[in-house]
Amino acid sequence: MDSRAPDTCSSEPEVASDYVLGSNIGFLLRVCNQRSASLFAEKAPEGLSSPRFAALAKLVELGPLPQNRLGRLISIDAATIKGVVDRLQKVQAVSTAPNPDDKRQRIVSITEQGRELYRRGVQASLYTVRRLCEGLDEKEIEAFSSILQHVASFADR
Repeated sequence: MDSRAPDTCSSEPEVASDYVLGSNIGFLLRVCNQRSASLFAEKAPEGLSSPRFAALAKLVELGPLPQNRLGRLISIDAATIKGVVDRLQKVQAVSTAPNPDDKRQRIVSITEQGRELYRRGVQASLYTVRRLCEGLDEKEIEAFSSILQHVASFADR
């Protein structure tokens, strides 16, 4: 890793030669995201991706939800959440029904099989976090989590 100061959010490099990819926050987040996805896949049940796990987790947390709202709550666009729900429905992890208030919408509910898949996914998620945070002490983990939560809170703006 380059020892020059990390890219800041408030300035651009004077010239292209001042740009250091290895200290770019966006690049580092992408690297961490790739590692996170890879670690999750190591322990996740067959076919359970991070987005599918996020959908199940949100359904466990909040109960049945309109499909588009579920997507928004886990930061997935309308087209992508349809695929996520369809794949979960194929393995009988969720069921869908028309929204009685708006027949154009589908209400997504988790099934008992989905709850079991979720429980197994929790183990993969905890493993992922442990491995991502190797080498960090408790205070660093809390700071890292707090900063990521703050940055993520601006994601839909």
